[in-house]
Amino acid sequence: MMISHTLPPPPGRSCFRPSVPHWWCPRSSASWYKLWPVLQSLLPWHFACYVDNLRLVPGGPSNPAASPAGVSVRLGATLEPAHGDPRGGDGGGFSPWAAVAARLRQLGWGEELLDAHAYDWRRSPPLWALPGGDYERLRAEVEAKVAASGRRVVLLGLSLGATYVTGFLSSRVVDAAWKERHVERFVSKIGRSAAFWEASLGAIEAAPPNVTTYCFYSYGLPSPVQVTFGQADFGDASPAVRYADGDVTAPHASLAACRVWAGRQVAPVHSISYYGVVHAQLTGLPEALQDIVDAVSGLGG
Repeated sequence: MMISHTLPPPPGRSCFRPSVPHWWCPRSSASWYKLWPVLQSLLPWHFACYVDNLRLVPGGPSNPAASPAGVSVRLGATLEPAHGDPRGGDGGGFSPWAAVAARLRQLGWGEELLDAHAYDWRRSPPLWALPGGDYERLRAEVEAKVAASGRRVVLLGLSLGATYVTGFLSSRVVDAAWKERHVERFVSKIGRSAAFWEASLGAIEAAPPNVTTYCFYSYGLPSPVQVTFGQADFGDASPAVRYADGDVTAPHASLAACRVWAGRQVAPVHSISYYGVVHAQLTGLPEALQDIVDAVSGLGG
């Protein structure tokens, strides 16, 4: 089961916005569209409109974080088809699963063995863990997959998706007996295991996943570790940025934090790193792609 913060992007639809940041921002849309950055959304005159649709606002007790008034968001498509466009079908961004899924299919993994879990990546671990939330939905999907296939699942998480899986496996939503029955191993691809947002650290660092774990990441490239804003509304045109070793997107200290789990859980932890590879391009390195596929398929050491 593949879990990623970039696939799937939740489609959004603006039913009718009572207020928008600029007069040129659309107040409504006739159909659903992908609420994920593409080149057009990053253009200066589009960016404020895009961000306003993407943001979360405080909600009620049952839904502490909600979309702005007039915006509806639903979870979108999951895994790309066997012969689909690796960019996601509409050119809206490269699908990080294309290479891994293609190699698994070559090894004989049928579509019934490949699946993806969709979740709202805008939220945080405490919200994912709420009753009826994303973690409980993931638990139900894993149970259904195990019941249908007769075999335990391999959880493959990409970037924030790996952080999401870590939080799930160390949460109260599942216990050791459940993990023993349902999870074969966890494969983290460029996952951040530390340095998450401060309010959520306790939710993901309380315990290791306690399943066989493989971590794949890179290092050797300058990466931001701290951004300091001088204005309370984060409106600085040029905030101060401090850099350290990493993969351009995430710092090495965070990516490699999974190594600590080796001393905190009985199940084995394998940490594999590569030099000079940009965050989302790890599967573009043949050696790394082979290692990840081997870990998922059970051929890894």
